[in-house]
Amino acid sequence: MVHRGSSPISVAGSAFEAGTDNNPATVLGFLVVMLHNPDIMRKAQTELDRVLGPEGYTPPSFKNLQDLPYCVALVKEVFRWMPVAPVGSLYLSLKDDTYQGYRIAASTTIVANIWAVHHNETNYPDPFTFRPERFIPAADGKVEAEHLYEGHYGFGFGRRACPGQYIASKSVWIGVVHLLWAFDISPPIDEYGAAILPDTTAVRDGLTA
Repeated sequence: MVHRGSSPISVAGSAFEAGTDNNPATVLGFLVVMLHNPDIMRKAQTELDRVLGPEGYTPPSFKNLQDLPYCVALVKEVFRWMPVAPVGSLYLSLKDDTYQGYRIAASTTIVANIWAVHHNETNYPDPFTFRPERFIPAADGKVEAEHLYEGHYGFGFGRRACPGQYIASKSVWIGVVHLLWAFDISPPIDEYGAAILPDTTAVRDGLTA
């Protein structure tokens, strides 16, 4: 958090610095996913063409967000499938407690395993499969901007949730849809004509990707 006496430049600088690693890492995760799932990329591009026109003269903007539910769901699935912060903020238990048979003593430091939560089969069936459809509302398919940071724990939870989740989720979304609008994302080819695909397990170690 920024001190109340900080200048506007300091506030802007704090917001910029907070996203210099996590936002680009999320976009890189998106690129990895597209390399492994060209069918999903084409589906998102088809939605963009439908909303913006197949000529592609006008780039997507935030005013198109509610008309691009699949692109919204795709970004949310990136946050879930490849969280850039596999473990969450530190929590301190204020009193003795019991959770699912485990005793938690007062003053115990608790670290949330976001990666494990995001790959829990109960909450996210077939969790290792990248499937944006899991985030599309079954009723009408309509989405709101707020849906970008809901339904997953990529920004943490509770009082220690990332205060920048509102701007960060939208920043990632606008970057992703511009990449989909402007480019076909495909892997390099080796001397034998086989695709060279990145390892999807490389980001699981460490506090951040």
